[in-house]
Amino acid sequence: AADEKLHAAGRDFLSRLHVAGGAVKPTEYRSVTVKSQYEDIDVLVLVNDNIAVVIEDKTDTADQSDQLTRYRELVKAKFPDRPQI
Repeated sequence: AADEKLHAAGRDFLSRLHVAGGAVKPTEYRSVTVKSQYEDIDVLVLVNDNIAVVIEDKTDTADQSDQLTRYRELVKAKFPDRPQI
């Protein structure tokens, strides 16, 4: 039962990220891979082998010049067939 609630919360979180990022959410989540500190990206979430979600934690830190642009370019180069959120 606890796992079902956790999975439901995870699906809801991913759906909200899709909406916030202006992307169409998938009809189902078949696979989710989470990479922490991948190439300096705080959290990279790979969804269904076709979507890349970049999460940058800015708690107690300042924005760095062009940081998100660099991350977007990096993810585009490493995963060229994935739309990014």
